[in-house]
Amino acid sequence: MCIRDRSLTLGGLSKDKYNLLGKEVVARFGSEEIMRLINLNKAGLLKKKSQEFSFLNIFGGSSEWQWWKIKEKFNLIPVQANIETPKDIDYTYSNYAPLSIRLVQSFLESSWADPDINLVPGEKLVLASSEALRRRAGGKSVVLVYFVGGVTYAEVSCLRFLSKQTGVEFIVATTQFINGNRMVDAFKDSIDS
Repeated sequence: MCIRDRSLTLGGLSKDKYNLLGKEVVARFGSEEIMRLINLNKAGLLKKKSQEFSFLNIFGGSSEWQWWKIKEKFNLIPVQANIETPKDIDYTYSNYAPLSIRLVQSFLESSWADPDINLVPGEKLVLASSEALRRRAGGKSVVLVYFVGGVTYAEVSCLRFLSKQTGVEFIVATTQFINGNRMVDAFKDSIDS
């Protein structure tokens, strides 16, 4: 998971580190792991820095995945975290707030009218506005949060915490519950391009 995070946040691994990783994985686990490495690459979770990648992309250039801007705008790694008496969702990951839950918070606050939401790649589908949720009379607001590809138990815990803070009831739907092992195991067999 650490390699995946470095690959995503730094725009890929250097050519030398990428090649060394492949050699070490094959030496340690066998040639059957080559397919997993290929699949992680296809999914964009393990990639080599391209020749076009530049220092400017890390700090908000034309990179598709602008980690540094997203981290700052959505306060993913708060400076002042309090794990003993939590006031924010970052307590579930020991001072890291999952982007998925920060997006839910953003929706509740601004119905995704915030231009920062466009930093996150991918389509956004909104079936109701946050104003419609707030105007709901005579009952608790209910929000369906659907995770395509899977959700962790810690993310569900974050939604429970957020529910206590906001009074909004969250219904979680997902294709599966995942953890680090399940995620990596999913890349063992061949995937389509």
